[in-house]
Parts: sequence; C-alpha cells; structure tokens
Amino acid sequence: MKKHKVRIYVYDRETGRYRFKDHLCTAALEDAQLPENGGAYPRDAGSIRIFTRSGEGLRPGCYASFDLERESPDKGEDYFVTAVRDNRRGGLPHWRLIVNGRTRGQN
Repeated sequence: MKKHKVRIYVYDRETGRYRFKDHLCTAALEDAQLPENGGAYPRDAGSIRIFTRSGEGLRPGCYASFDLERESPDKGEDYFVTAVRDNRRGGLPHWRLIVNGRTRGQN
C-alpha cells in the first residue's frame, strides 16, 4: 500500500480556529452510494492509518485532507473523522481513522 501525507485539522475551542499537523499514512478510501429520500447520492468513505505513537488531537470531529497547502479545512472537500481506533500494538503500530468524505454535487 502506498504511503501518503495527510493533514489533520483539529478545532481549538479556546481560539476558535483550526490547528493542524501533517502525518505519514496509508489510506483505503472508496466511493459509496448512500440512500436519501428514496434515492442515492455519492459519498467517499473509508479509513486512514496514521503511523505515529502520539495520538494527540486525533478524535472524531477532526478533518483529514491530502491537500497540504491549506491552513483550515475545506468542509465540502475534506474527510470528516467519525471514529478513531488505537492500534498501537504489534509490528505496525498506528491510529486508524474512520472517515466520511465529501458529498459531490450536494450543498
């Protein structure tokens, strides 16, 4: 599996701004069809594995982006973290982020 860089955005309630950190990761993402009002719409979903022992700031509600140029998330394009799994054991310790992606064409 190819390794990528991902930027994780965490909302800081004290400042009212997002802070971010870049991580080495692998990603298993796929297009999905989600039902809505008798129809379906496309949505990306999957998981991102971050190779770090520190899980500081990794929590549901964060955003993940493969665009490392921005200082705040694009909520229409970036992946929303819905769950975080601590897999820091064995020969390949990592954090696994379960993500839901953008809804193309939806506003």
